[in-house]
Amino acid sequence: MIKLLFVFIAQSHYIEAPIYHTYNEILQEADSMARTYPELVMVDTIGYSQEWHQPIIAVKISDNAHVTEREPSILFDGVHHAEEVLGAEIIMSTMWRLLNGYENGNDTCLRFIDSLQIWFLPVLNPDGHNIVTSVVDTGWRKNARDNNGNGRFDTDYDGVDLNRNYGFHWYDAVERADTTPSAYFYKGPAPFSEAETRAMAEFCRREKFVVVVNYHSPSYSMGEKIYFPWHWPDHTPPFPVDFNLIREIALNMAFNIPMDDGTGNYTAVYGDARMPNARNWMYSTYGIIALTPEVCSRRVQIPPDDVPVVIEHNQRGIFWLLERMLSTSIGVTVLDSVTGQPLLADIRILEIDTFDVFPLHRQTDVRTGAHFRLIQSPGTYTLAISAAGYFPETTTVRVNQGTRTDVTIRLRPRKVTGAAQDRMKVYFYAPMDGDYHLKLFDVSGRQVRDFLAPSLNAGNNEYEITMQGLSSGVYLLDLVAPDKTSLKTFKIIHIK
Repeated sequence: MIKLLFVFIAQSHYIEAPIYHTYNEILQEADSMARTYPELVMVDTIGYSQEWHQPIIAVKISDNAHVTEREPSILFDGVHHAEEVLGAEIIMSTMWRLLNGYENGNDTCLRFIDSLQIWFLPVLNPDGHNIVTSVVDTGWRKNARDNNGNGRFDTDYDGVDLNRNYGFHWYDAVERADTTPSAYFYKGPAPFSEAETRAMAEFCRREKFVVVVNYHSPSYSMGEKIYFPWHWPDHTPPFPVDFNLIREIALNMAFNIPMDDGTGNYTAVYGDARMPNARNWMYSTYGIIALTPEVCSRRVQIPPDDVPVVIEHNQRGIFWLLERMLSTSIGVTVLDSVTGQPLLADIRILEIDTFDVFPLHRQTDVRTGAHFRLIQSPGTYTLAISAAGYFPETTTVRVNQGTRTDVTIRLRPRKVTGAAQDRMKVYFYAPMDGDYHLKLFDVSGRQVRDFLAPSLNAGNNEYEITMQGLSSGVYLLDLVAPDKTSLKTFKIIHIK
């Protein structure tokens, strides 16, 4: 049955129609946006594709696009899977709609761009996208990894399914995450083996997105649905601590997207946690509200006349979600009480963050000290704030319906004397057994130390590092798991 479906996709393509972008056209349009709206648009190359080393671009739209402001960030990304091109078309159209609306004084576009940092990543998989748009294989799903190492692209053996290559549950994935290189759902030789997924992981670590929307379209499953995290049958609890909030957001976004035939709206469905996809990894690692719309009622590349309808319908959901980003929420800024400098800090809401180790981190942006979080219900909440080298703090905040409550926390640095200045213990949770690395970077991004913590057991651990020989200053210590995932970043102030 599946083989017959794939043949159907290959025979029923419309990808050569002008309405569908090639990747070069996407790069050119992004450059045109940046030149036309230089204050509102920044194009950032976040990495390069695995096999053919094409740039993977992300486009930021904000009122001061070249500045990292204390504003919530949201990401819309497309084309994890090569043949699922509609996400890129929704993204390209939405960028132009926001920019043109801002230029023409549209109140909604003005409010969104002035108050948010809105990121768009049209194509995560440029190699695969080129395979599809050049009609080499219009049903191609994966990237172009040379699995057999023969130096050429083989449609019967090469490629990795990028949305099965993320580190969460890579080792114990359930169905549709294959270990055979020729398979449609091949998950790769290791978690984050692909340059594309590593670029996405680093992008999420850097930007601390509140919400990410991963656009897909149905290559084998049912469309017109929004999947969200998660159900985990053999885990306690089986649903995440943010489940009610995430479900509410997914349901409302789905309700705002009409079905193609106009008979109803999209539906929202929770997915299985035991899949190594972007959605599950994003939530489990950083607490990102990650949603996966399967757009359109039909398969992959639809007739050109139908594309504008799918785009317009999905933009209704996008604009609802952008409005929700500005509604009931908390904004926390954490600063050094002495220097006033922003801190990398962990933030917990004690009334919500209970019962589970996941998400692993809810962190501030080290560049601004800011952390933003959507809240389901108004009320009084207790924040617990901690940062390496500082005394922790707790505080209560009152969250009102429809608005964001902002609070600034100033943490007091711990004082150290004598030899303790050159040695310090790092406490962290290890999600799996294996060898861990603690990589120390200076503020310029140069790696100055790589500490190996071998053969750790899963659970709470401590490790002592030395700063001997290093000059006074600010350093970042990155904890890297055995599967190469960056788990946590500590900020260290070293005083000789």
